Amino acid sequence: MSGLGGAPEKEGELGSIGGTSFAKIVGLNKYNGPHSVWSRVLGYEKRGPAGPYAERGTRLEPIVARLAEDALCSEQGLFLRDPVQVTQQWPEPYSMFTASIDKVMWDVNSLVGPVELKTMNSRRKLEGRGPDEYICQLQSYIW
Repeated sequence: MSGLGGAPEKEGELGSIGGTSFAKIVGLNKYNGPHSVWSRVLGYEKRGPAGPYAERGTRLEPIVARLAEDALCSEQGLFLRDPVQVTQQWPEPYSMFTASIDKVMWDVNSLVGPVELKTMNSRRKLEGRGPDEYICQLQSYIW
């Protein structure tokens, strides 16, 4: 891929396809599509700094996790814990895919599943199961 601006300089310096990329690939993200994932993964486009909403969401994650645990877990005997490894790579031959799990839910004896924490600005209303792009991200984490 030499000669193309922004291409990786070394073999193996390609980006991964994480959970948030799946909604872009299948057309569920209204801001970016498959081309943005392709150009980032191949190194033609660098990931920019997080925007103000993403930064705010990251800062609020510990608070949201505590609220979720209080609301969902205490009555059912479930617990939220930090994952052993935050970013996990899928097994071969799919190692280009990654999952960045916010929390994992456990009952007393076993893993229940991954938990993805979301915060939304006041202009967006969460109804029912949540936006398709969030569901797509969660589906990619259940391998």
